[in-house]
Amino acid sequence: MTTNQNPPGDVLVLKLDLLWTSPPVWRELRVRADTRLSKLHRIFQAAMGWRDAHLHEFRVDGARYGPRGDVDDPPDLKSEKTVRLMDLALAPGGRFEYLYDFGDGWRHAVTVTAAEPGTENEPRVVCTAGARACPPEDSGGPPGYADILAVLADRRNPRHREVRRWVGGPFDPAAFDLAAVNAQLAAIR
Repeated sequence: MTTNQNPPGDVLVLKLDLLWTSPPVWRELRVRADTRLSKLHRIFQAAMGWRDAHLHEFRVDGARYGPRGDVDDPPDLKSEKTVRLMDLALAPGGRFEYLYDFGDGWRHAVTVTAAEPGTENEPRVVCTAGARACPPEDSGGPPGYADILAVLADRRNPRHREVRRWVGGPFDPAAFDLAAVNAQLAAIR
């Protein structure tokens, strides 16, 4: 067995949908069930294309999980470092939420579409499908992103140059690069 191989374990197939975007932005991931929520956060960041520049939390059956360590942490926020996906007892069809950037309000619905046995040579996480580019950070949530897309689609809009410069040049909202996402996921330890 090489160091890149993992012992077989249960794998959850997760569909990660960014809510309130049209057309939809989504990813499908195969993730080991023994993955801690703190690592799942990094996986979601890489899969979507976020830069991990803001706070986040998971909401599962009324419980909240996130990074703890600040005096101002809400008392009901549980540490994401100690909870694994398998601890949440999620069956196919089960759902939970992943929130990112409380100011912009990016909400993701996460649906368990399957639970399967893993194989010895399977990576700990892999993206199998997806659609559309992740919105730029700090774009103002779904309404701000819709505005950005409208401005970028209209070269005659007086804000077109400014917004294009702000997003870093040409931005293709339909772009999705599966190989690039998997390269980012492979770098997560």
